[in-house]
Amino acid sequence: MSISTWKILPLTAVVALTANISFAESVTPPDLSTTKTTTKEQPLPTQNCPASPKLKDGWYMGAQVGYDSFRVRNTVATPGSYALNTNPVLAANGWLAGLILGYGQMYTTWFYWGGEIFANSNNFSQSFLTTTTSSYTNTFNTSSVIGLAFTPGVRFTDDTMAYVKLGWSRAILKTEETVTGTADANQVNDSSQFMFGVGIETLLLNQWSLRTEFNHLFYNSYNTTVPYRTKVVPSDNQFVVGLIYHFWQ
Repeated sequence: MSISTWKILPLTAVVALTANISFAESVTPPDLSTTKTTTKEQPLPTQNCPASPKLKDGWYMGAQVGYDSFRVRNTVATPGSYALNTNPVLAANGWLAGLILGYGQMYTTWFYWGGEIFANSNNFSQSFLTTTTSSYTNTFNTSSVIGLAFTPGVRFTDDTMAYVKLGWSRAILKTEETVTGTADANQVNDSSQFMFGVGIETLLLNQWSLRTEFNHLFYNSYNTTVPYRTKVVPSDNQFVVGLIYHFWQ
């Protein structure tokens, strides 16, 4: 290697180093401290959840069916040659059907108060027969019932409540008595009654609800006509299922 070559190599290195320094100074990195990144959070889409169905205030009407179980106590003392003293208890059982019209209101979030009128129809009878020297027959018949009731209640959930039923009504009851050789007696009595019951009502769908209730009915006693004057004391245990339509949206 000649002397001129040794001179050229250091010069080349100096030139290359100078070029690299000049290029590095000409390229300025971005100032990250002055760069701002703005991130805007997007709000989540809102959904309107439908309100849960529940029993509400307002007018309602409905139909009901049920089963009556009458117990009729008779104090019999027949006159004349055929003397009979007995106390038969008749069990007159059968189906009923009726209509309801009422209004109810929630006074608090849990206390309910309502009132309604109702009319039921049934048609069944039961007889008592005893024979010694003559025959004595006692037949009890039922017919229609119309009345009104108050229904205070307690709501357990939005769609279910329990209630007490306190009411008064009038019923058409009939007692027929016959003794062989003696005049018949037919007593038709318009008997009033006090009702006490308990029930549960639950919402089925939209404006329809179902109720089930048990009622006990205390009827006024009455006497048949002369010559028998039999004292009749009826009462009734009643199981009812009703389908109710509420007039609210």
